[in-house]
Amino acid sequence: MSRLADTFRKIVEEEQAEAAKPAVDEILDERHGRYGTFAEQALIAQNLKAAMRHSRNWQKLPADMKEALQMTASKMARILNGDFTYDDSWADIAGYAQLVVDRLNGKAR
Repeated sequence: MSRLADTFRKIVEEEQAEAAKPAVDEILDERHGRYGTFAEQALIAQNLKAAMRHSRNWQKLPADMKEALQMTASKMARILNGDFTYDDSWADIAGYAQLVVDRLNGKAR
């Protein structure tokens, strides 16, 4: 690649990164408003996940079941720390459970 093309690519990447900053800030502000602080939500999630890891069957579970449970714990933490009436959080929990049910019934997605 020529120096000019390389310089142009870097300028475009920098401009795109700068343009993305307000979008990221807006998303983070919206999430804070809906779920509370990330640190508080993370503490709840990590405690739930620690309890799961210390359960009798954790090591026996396949990766998709572990991941579904961990994602559910993250969604539960958001509910417990933030807007518990936000239906999308509840729908996400149902979705992770449904993915496991579907896989158990031969319909992997």
